[in-house]
Amino acid sequence: MLKFFPVFGALLLSAAPVQAFESFEELDKACNATEENIKLCGGVSEWISSVYITGTLCELDERGVVSTEQLTKFWEGYKGWDEVALWNKGAQSVFEEYPNCPIKP
Repeated sequence: MLKFFPVFGALLLSAAPVQAFESFEELDKACNATEENIKLCGGVSEWISSVYITGTLCELDERGVVSTEQLTKFWEGYKGWDEVALWNKGAQSVFEEYPNCPIKP
């Protein structure tokens, strides 16, 4: 019986309903519901913004679409964000995938 316990747990979890947000208003309401949710959603926003911005810039460099000088100038517009821990973590995760990317926080 005990060897089946994990299987029963997995079945129960797989049958649990999942809250999906179908509109920005629903997401916004959930993110602003508690102080903890505000911090959680803010952290996710910081991290994912960094990943998308940094990843896009590094990809543009890798493809030769923009020059190193253009990238560096654009990146300097984000000065100050490098003091945000989750922004840094997001950027660092991108730099691991693009080790030759000319921009660095």
